[in-house]
Amino acid sequence: MEHRWASLALIMALVAAFAAVFSNYLTVHAQTQNLRRDYESWFLSAERLLLESSLTHPETSRFRQAEAYWHKDFNLLFPKTHPANCLHDLYQLLFTDIPEQSWAKTIRRNEKEIDRLGDQCRVTGVPSDLFHAKQAQALIDIARVKLLVRLARFDKDTDLLVAAFHKFDVLNSS
Repeated sequence: MEHRWASLALIMALVAAFAAVFSNYLTVHAQTQNLRRDYESWFLSAERLLLESSLTHPETSRFRQAEAYWHKDFNLLFPKTHPANCLHDLYQLLFTDIPEQSWAKTIRRNEKEIDRLGDQCRVTGVPSDLFHAKQAQALIDIARVKLLVRLARFDKDTDLLVAAFHKFDVLNSS
């Protein structure tokens, strides 16, 4: 009985610590859920941008709509080499700082960087969130094929069309 006040103080401290940890957990969980929701909004907008566009010209207004959903905090959800980050980088490369030259010249100028982004973020290096990774990688691959077709049309180069067909065939079989 002589240590009851010390015991009560210890119990109160433990309850306060538990409440603080639980509150922190709920806050982090809510932030993560909000980030995931915002990611879904961004991804749907980015997907529409690519699938509804023929990429015959830069679609900066649609890019800005998709970009409005992007958060720099998405790196808390996915590593830097996640295909979603590479897809965002690809869109940044294509739709920001567009010079006064033709769209095909813009594509050609960034061709190596486009290929580097597509190869850098292959799904094999992403253990978590495999579904999101595969979706984003598929969009990157579709963009690469569409851009190759644009270059083939601009250059009137049938070899580029064949290369685009082979890339699409490889994508379709995997």
